Amino acid sequence: MSSIYYLTRGISIIASWTPQGPRHALGSAIGAASYLGWPSKRWVTQLNMAQVTGRPVDDRYVRHLALASWRNYGRYAADFMNFSRLDIDFIEQHMRDLSQGGKGWQSLMMLALQAGRGAIVASAHFGNWDMAGAMLARHQPFSAVAETFSDERLNQFVQDQRREKGIDIIPMESSARRILRVLQQNQLVAIVVDRPVIALSRQTREQK
Repeated sequence: MSSIYYLTRGISIIASWTPQGPRHALGSAIGAASYLGWPSKRWVTQLNMAQVTGRPVDDRYVRHLALASWRNYGRYAADFMNFSRLDIDFIEQHMRDLSQGGKGWQSLMMLALQAGRGAIVASAHFGNWDMAGAMLARHQPFSAVAETFSDERLNQFVQDQRREKGIDIIPMESSARRILRVLQQNQLVAIVVDRPVIALSRQTREQK
């Protein structure tokens, strides 16, 4: 019996009863507590922020950014626990598109597919990519390469939430053939590039 699986299910139920403000506040607090209580990950985050900013790892601003990134991730995690209950129609109707003309991302998507060979959407763990994927899937068949969890029930629970929003999941561990198949169907494939996908890319080239 997986304690992580049941904990995740329980948190998901609690999230559905919690308004967005308190949910974000709690997620932020848990993210900060995890950062402070996990020295090895805290050090890695500080090294990353030092690399990005060009400042020493012990710089005060570097430490500030490292903590802020964990707070932000906590808010994202809180949103994901409520992901299956999000009204994507409502979100899209009330969002503000900052691209030129207000329809830039849709025009770009259609332009990328005009050649008939599919398109790869490269992104990063920046903001709520699941929500962005759900919005994109409303307009075009959409697949995303994602890591799987060792616990089968936990993995099924997490990936089913994405599939319910129209995101077809391609497991990262065996993705090369499925990526090619989706591209041959002239569809979109999303890859989060700040994950170890070098081996995956090499496999994809070899398949071609």
